Amino acid sequence: MIKGVAALLGFQLVGEILARLGQLPISGPICGMAAFLICLHLHGKVGDDLGKVCDGILANMALLFVPVGVGVMNYSSLFATKWPIITLAIVMGASATLLTTVFITRALTTWTTRHAPGIRSSERWPVAQ
Repeated sequence: MIKGVAALLGFQLVGEILARLGQLPISGPICGMAAFLICLHLHGKVGDDLGKVCDGILANMALLFVPVGVGVMNYSSLFATKWPIITLAIVMGASATLLTTVFITRALTTWTTRHAPGIRSSERWPVAQ
């Protein structure tokens, strides 16, 4: 399990270094995640240690929303007065995210069908065993 945590943190560090040295307009963890995705794709499967760490993170994902709840409680008066603008921002952001996801999913499905016709969902590896 230590190896899985070390891999995640190592790729985050690599991404941070790449983003700073390359003066990229995206954050280091995003660069690290992209490098990690490439590494996983080249390796072809997810290791047991990494799978256990990822399962643990996903099982405790709700804890990441605690700071949001605290922020909402601290700024309740702002939410009471500016709720139409906040609601519009949430709806617009969710819509943009949904449309982007649809576009990317369709594009990747089309690309996969053309460039890798032999890949079927039953042949893909699970994230964790």
